[in-house]
Amino acid sequence: MKYVSRKSSGVEKIIKTLAVKLNVFYARRYVKDYPQMAVYAFDEIGININNNGRYERQILEAAMDFLVNSIGIRTGVCFDVGANIGNHALYFDDFLAKFTALNQTPRFLICWR
Repeated sequence: MKYVSRKSSGVEKIIKTLAVKLNVFYARRYVKDYPQMAVYAFDEIGININNNGRYERQILEAAMDFLVNSIGIRTGVCFDVGANIGNHALYFDDFLAKFTALNQTPRFLICWR
C-alpha cells in the first residue's frame, strides 16, 4: 500500500479532534449498558454502535415490544439469517430462550469465531 500524505486544514483538525472526543465520551457511557462488539473501522454500522450503544436500537425495541405484547412470545427460538456482526443476535439473545445467528459472508465469519 502506498503512503499518501494528506494535509488537513485547521478547521478539519478541530472537527476531527471533537469527533474523537465525542466517540470516546459515548463509548465510556455505553460500555456499562451494552455488550462489547467487534466492528469494522469506517463502517456505518460500527460507527452507529459506537455512538448509540446499539445499531437500530429503536427498531429492535419496537420488534421486541411487538413480539411480547402483541403476539405473546416471551421465550422461544429465533434465527437471525444474515447476522452480520451480531448486533441483532446479541439484543434478542437477552430475551429469548435460544437464538441462533447465521452468516455466510466470509468477512463476518471472523467475528463469530
